[in-house]
Amino acid sequence: MLAILLTLGLFLAWSAVGLAALVAVRADVGEVRVALTAPVLGSALTVVFLFLLSNAGVSMNRAAPPVCVVLLVGSLLALAWRRPRLSLAVAPVAVLCVIDLVLLGRPMFHFGFDWIANANGDMAFYVLSATHLMRHGLQSPVDLRALAENRDFSSSAQDLTLKGLRPGSQIMLAGLAATTGRPPVTLYMPMSLAVAMGGICATGSLAMQASRRWWAASVAAALLVVSPMAGYGVLQQLLPQDWGLGLTAALFSWLMRPELYREHGQRFADLFVISVVAVALFVVAYEVAVSVIAAYGLYVAILLVRRRLSIRAVGILWAVPLVATVVAVNTFLPRAVGYIHHFVLRFGTSGGFKGVSQFGYAIVPTALPGAAGLRSLFGSQQAPHIGSSIVVAAGLSAGMVVVSVMTAAKGAAAGITLLGDLAIGIVLVRNGNDFGLFKLYMYIQPFVAAAVAVWLSNLRSPRALVIFSALLAVVVVVQFGTLTAYVNNSFNPIDLRNASQSDLLPKFRQTVEDAAVPVVSVTDNFALGVLEGASTGDKPALFLSRNVFDLPWKDRTFDVRNAGGVTKLVFGENTAASRVLSQGSCLVVLPSGSQVALNRRSLPEGSPDLAVLACGRTENVLAFIVSSLGQPATLPADNQAVSFWQLEPDPWFRSQTFSGFGRYALLQILGPAQRVRVELDFTTTPLQTSHALPPVSVIGAERVRFPVVGSGSARVVSPPLRPKTIDGQSYVLLDMGRNGQLPVVARSGATGLWGKSAVLDPRSLTSYVRDVSIISSSEVRDLRPPAVIRSFPEDLKNTDLEYSGIDEGGWIDRESYVQLPGGPPARLVISARVEPHVGQRLQVLVNGRPLESRSVTAGPLHLDIPLPAASGRRKIELRWAGATRLGPTDARRVAALLESIGVVP
Repeated sequence: MLAILLTLGLFLAWSAVGLAALVAVRADVGEVRVALTAPVLGSALTVVFLFLLSNAGVSMNRAAPPVCVVLLVGSLLALAWRRPRLSLAVAPVAVLCVIDLVLLGRPMFHFGFDWIANANGDMAFYVLSATHLMRHGLQSPVDLRALAENRDFSSSAQDLTLKGLRPGSQIMLAGLAATTGRPPVTLYMPMSLAVAMGGICATGSLAMQASRRWWAASVAAALLVVSPMAGYGVLQQLLPQDWGLGLTAALFSWLMRPELYREHGQRFADLFVISVVAVALFVVAYEVAVSVIAAYGLYVAILLVRRRLSIRAVGILWAVPLVATVVAVNTFLPRAVGYIHHFVLRFGTSGGFKGVSQFGYAIVPTALPGAAGLRSLFGSQQAPHIGSSIVVAAGLSAGMVVVSVMTAAKGAAAGITLLGDLAIGIVLVRNGNDFGLFKLYMYIQPFVAAAVAVWLSNLRSPRALVIFSALLAVVVVVQFGTLTAYVNNSFNPIDLRNASQSDLLPKFRQTVEDAAVPVVSVTDNFALGVLEGASTGDKPALFLSRNVFDLPWKDRTFDVRNAGGVTKLVFGENTAASRVLSQGSCLVVLPSGSQVALNRRSLPEGSPDLAVLACGRTENVLAFIVSSLGQPATLPADNQAVSFWQLEPDPWFRSQTFSGFGRYALLQILGPAQRVRVELDFTTTPLQTSHALPPVSVIGAERVRFPVVGSGSARVVSPPLRPKTIDGQSYVLLDMGRNGQLPVVARSGATGLWGKSAVLDPRSLTSYVRDVSIISSSEVRDLRPPAVIRSFPEDLKNTDLEYSGIDEGGWIDRESYVQLPGGPPARLVISARVEPHVGQRLQVLVNGRPLESRSVTAGPLHLDIPLPAASGRRKIELRWAGATRLGPTDARRVAALLESIGVVP
């Protein structure tokens, strides 16, 4: 509850500062348009003051508390003295802001300050930068010495800052942390929600720029509150962009007024507000400013054509904010201009990623209902009523174009902005920039809400107003369902499972704080690694899996020999981490099976998300190592080389997950035995391209093959092998034996109208992995497999069962086997339903020796075969003469449906 109260308090504080400033410059706060810009203006004033001090070299720990106290106390005293009267039309918008806080901030009631929503990598960087700015000035150098000593990781954020990345959000976050005494990561979502509330008010103000009906502001605010894409932007932690949109809406509500462009049309209040918001917009999100220049240019062009523009007025209106921006940004300006030139204006035309783009869903027909909020933008192409939703969304899109034209003709800033965005969207489509379109869907939401409100308020027919309001209400109801789904997903985001749980990041912070020995972190997740680095302060921490902070790690190579020759696998070794691991005096913090599909035999799914192990007692634990052939799923350098993709629900085993797998995965073994065995639990059943199990090998000092046969799923154990030792550390390489393929995403009907070349699932997959663990020979001997397998898929869940070639439904291909118990003489009982196949024949082998061979026909099959005694487990193999495709829409080739197989006394 404290997190919610802090969010509300921050919003009210910004509102007080902005309202006091408006009163001080004698703006008419009784006008709804003016009053609703107060929260955004307050946030702008605060960040400008903090930026000036940070750019002057003052840390936020020193600057922020006195600045924030003086601004707030001074504003409250000014308001108490002047007692401004606000229009009652402001009240509904304020209520809607609180509703938005409850709708989007619902997880905060559960997690409190630990809620980090979707755990975006950008958010992690802003937290890292804010952590640095709490103790240092904006243009302080990177502390290379501290980084070489594996401490003060927040200093690494200065690399981008010194290149000119807009620093406003980081400075404000650092200031808020310095003032409240809480870590920046715990304040990110409260600040984001407060910014969103300010954006709602600014959207109401934008509607009032072109409407005289008091309720237009409330309609615009309500539409933004229920907008799924606007809500997603907050949950995806696009703080600078969300803040920039609020600043833009407020700026346009002041700047796009025809009276300002007449001779002597401006007042001091106008120039003051426009200048402050313009400076803040440049500091917070200049990329948003770049994207709306087209809209403002269109507005000025309209005035010029209509001969309603004074050159002198334009000169003053442009000169004052421009001079204010140059003076305020000061020595940081050349850096910002350079960053805009090199990283914003030159951004790629296809999404900016090497390999297959991750934003194909933004350029296919389902993007229309996704952008309109009728369904999730990332939803299935085969969802029910998907064709109808595309048609409805197309109609809504066409209607929005008409609304934009009609409102723009009347001088509405929202309508003109939407026309500018339409032009940008056309350019993005022509260039194939799906990432730009994805961002544009979020950027247009405040302007869509304001334009619709203006259009409704301009309707002269009461009957038409009622009809269109009723239709709009239906759309809002559908959007509310989509928004709720986005919020629910933020409880357990895709990129970092259980991101807000207390046993993840809070546990790491506490471990580092309490540790008397070095802490070694095992994580390849970019967001988690950066947030862990931001949490260490001056205490050293050693990262093992991924060089998140670009430290001077030692390059190592691992030769991969296969039929095509030798491939050099290159990876980085943190020699400091290797040294403390070898000494045996450290703590290892690594993800459990709840986070990754590794070590689930010893750290099963459902365990606390992070396991803390004394490195001297760590035995046969696997750590994924990022390499040239095996990338992580979060922010990969090459999508085609990803080893493990994000965990996803396993459709056959409730409450369990598996991970899409590429080809190679380099694994370091912590506390290895001299000879190890690797257990692999995986499936190819979900793949549409190939259901045959790949010829998997594990490479150490030598290459050994897993005993894999058939199609479907398998749980197999490799022969013993010696790990490969490189500079004293032990490694094995998992090789699936074939390259991955892009999954087939069926698109029928309206979903396939355009964008047919777009890749909707960019993962290059060979299989889905449920577990990779080290298992000792003694553990293999102690396995107790079931005597009978009769229930699918439940009996396949038994981790003591070794098998291959049986899919989760019981279907078997030409080859399959199971390991069943040994013992005295018994009977092997098999029940199956044989699929039609000419000349079908079944051969049964036990421990490699033929036991039965017979011709079989389609239909039920029941075998009861005598089994000789066996001292160890019995490997029961089923070999069929042929297999048949399961169906016209199912590419699986099967010989039979296995109903049961077991050893009966």
